[in-house]
Amino acid sequence: MVNDPHTVWVWKFDVRPDGSLFNGRRFYRLKTGDATSASEAEGMAFDSEGFLYASSKIGIQVFDRRGRAAGVIETPGTEGASAVFFAGSRLQWLYVTDGSRLFRRPAKRRGAGL
Repeated sequence: MVNDPHTVWVWKFDVRPDGSLFNGRRFYRLKTGDATSASEAEGMAFDSEGFLYASSKIGIQVFDRRGRAAGVIETPGTEGASAVFFAGSRLQWLYVTDGSRLFRRPAKRRGAGL
């Protein structure tokens, strides 16, 4: 997955054995919260069930495996989410940065392990 913060799209690519990308297509459509066409999406993380979490100005946007919007997790800050990741011994915490602040909350789903 590759996000394009100047648009509303996160692109999905196939990966060749040598690591190069091909067959790029728009897959996840982000909300912007206003009339702009820029999502300003930055960080992304996957959970163990294949849901994508994308940080954006309106919060953490969550998508299912088929690319459908599942919801938005609002952040308590005012600058918009710039990073999102799972951490903890069992990847049970969802961390979000919003401006110079870091927030965490317990997650119902676990982060995707390596």
